[in-house]
Amino acid sequence: MEASDNELRISGVGGGVAASISRSSTGSSTAAGVGASVVLNEIDRDLQAYVTDSDLRVAGDFKVEANSAAEITALAIAGALAGAFGAKGKTAFGAAGSVTINTIRGGTNSNVRRSRVRTTDAGAVDITAADNSIVTADAGGVAVSIAAGGGSSSATSVAVGAAIAFNHILEANVAATVDETTMITSDSTVTVSASLDADVDALTLAGAAGVGGSGGGGGTAIAGAGAFAENKIIGTVDAHVADSAVEATDAISISASSESSIDAET
Repeated sequence: MEASDNELRISGVGGGVAASISRSSTGSSTAAGVGASVVLNEIDRDLQAYVTDSDLRVAGDFKVEANSAAEITALAIAGALAGAFGAKGKTAFGAAGSVTINTIRGGTNSNVRRSRVRTTDAGAVDITAADNSIVTADAGGVAVSIAAGGGSSSATSVAVGAAIAFNHILEANVAATVDETTMITSDSTVTVSASLDADVDALTLAGAAGVGGSGGGGGTAIAGAGAFAENKIIGTVDAHVADSAVEATDAISISASSESSIDAET
């Protein structure tokens, strides 16, 4: 018996680009460009494989497996370009921002309860649960603004770039259990195993450039860039046999492990 969501995948791509150019030889010259991108992805799951209130005799292996490999891949990018040219006042403003929010939520469980299981013909008993979820997300925002021109008037340029990412694997509770007066008799091995091996891989980048120039007046350039990422993996791992009897002609193994990882760059 197997429960699996190995084909549960979401890919999201969002992009926003803006360009603005203003040119005047006598009057004021103003240009503004704003680019934005937002990507939202969410997977909610409740994966269960179980045997309840059963009396089973199996010639060969007996397996109860729950395997999750949910995956989210996201890309959010934004760019803005603004340029103002003129003999009088010159002003350029460029802003770009990207936001990506990605969440995988829910548990993975395998269970045998209130049952009797017997295997023959060297049949093993495997009760396993595994979570191998992956979130891969990239976010970037770049803004460039240029204000330039001759004359005595001032030139002002402002550029702001930002990238924000929230990547979460939550309530990733993985359990492989035998309980409530279950009896297992194996003609080989008995394995009860739970593992959480989730991964988050995130990259957030932001850039900004501002250029202000004037032939006779003052020139002002302001540029700011920021990147922020919050990455979380929260879950529990449980493998146990409780209030039950387990016999095997070979080894009996009960194990719980977690090797989750977060790789984040900003």
